[in-house]
Amino acid sequence: MTTTFEVISEKITTAKRFADVFGEISSNDVAQKLRELRKQYVYMAKFIHPDRVSKDEAEMANTVFRDFVGLYEQAKNALENDSYKKPLTPRDVQSAGVQDSVIATRSHTYVVKNTIWAEGDFSDIHLGKTEDGTPVLIKVATDPTMNQYLEHEFSVYKSMDTHSAKTQVLQYIPKLLDSILVDLPGNRQIRVNVFLYQEGYVSLTKIREVYPKGLDPRDASWIWRRVLGHVITAEMLGVVHGAIVPDHTLVHPITHDPINIGWAHSMPHKGMSTRLTTCIDRWKAWYPKEVFDHKVPTRRTDLYMAGKTMLYLLGGDVIQNHFPKTVPQQVQKIVQRCVDVNPSNRPENGYEVLQQFTNTIHGLWGKTYRKLAVPN
Repeated sequence: MTTTFEVISEKITTAKRFADVFGEISSNDVAQKLRELRKQYVYMAKFIHPDRVSKDEAEMANTVFRDFVGLYEQAKNALENDSYKKPLTPRDVQSAGVQDSVIATRSHTYVVKNTIWAEGDFSDIHLGKTEDGTPVLIKVATDPTMNQYLEHEFSVYKSMDTHSAKTQVLQYIPKLLDSILVDLPGNRQIRVNVFLYQEGYVSLTKIREVYPKGLDPRDASWIWRRVLGHVITAEMLGVVHGAIVPDHTLVHPITHDPINIGWAHSMPHKGMSTRLTTCIDRWKAWYPKEVFDHKVPTRRTDLYMAGKTMLYLLGGDVIQNHFPKTVPQQVQKIVQRCVDVNPSNRPENGYEVLQQFTNTIHGLWGKTYRKLAVPN
């Protein structure tokens, strides 16, 4: 007896037109057409989703569902471009899922670009979107041994949801949408974390690449206030971030809003009795001596790394803690305290530094807005 899965699979592989899979769509309104297409997609997906078919069909379902989602994406574009009725070639069907992959759970489906968008500390990061077209970032552990870090990241984000400080800090932290274990050949699994994607933000690493000799101290200063905000966010959440490096603070060049990432490295501040277990090799100069001496990291550890980030933004010598001559002495003095080799000589918390630094730069330059030029 032929199953519904087999019928739909046959439709997909033999389709000559989009209508052979999704049916005729007669409305003249594009929005209504897309709704009709979506309705048909949801209905059919129930019968071919890898989690909903028999064990005998499961392996084939991964390929069929991937191609089905790919055709759906093509059909949406065709409706918007008034080309839904155009003939499909075998190449259209065969390549439907090639450029994109599909990660499907019982409740959600994510279309993932196969091209790596960025490389994380423990993961490859891909752009993608949800079933309704919402853009997302997909973090895929580089191998199963890295699952533990993405699982820790997930637990940190879940704890943020119930934290008393959430209304003040969560607006500057990416929104975690999902955490999934994806099966691999050989009875292996890999962890995938899905975040809402916010366009227009750039890392401090990218900004520094645009300004290889260092930023104007006035620009570096407003950015460093966002870095200090990253430190304060960790303090409010009761953790030591453990990786306040240029890759982990993003800013919007126009709005100046930040996004704070890198929470997979964090550890609880209270009751903590273990050393920092992660160290990003390319940012080794950012870690204070107490980390390599296997001492317990504190909030002053985060402040040290924040100070190194300011030196980096200014184009200074991060190893020797030397500043360019263009940097006012008042600014140098504040940053120098943060990068003191002796933790007890550093400020106690980020808020203290932010308050002092804000008063200093407002005294030097006022509160004039400065748009930062960062090419796409």
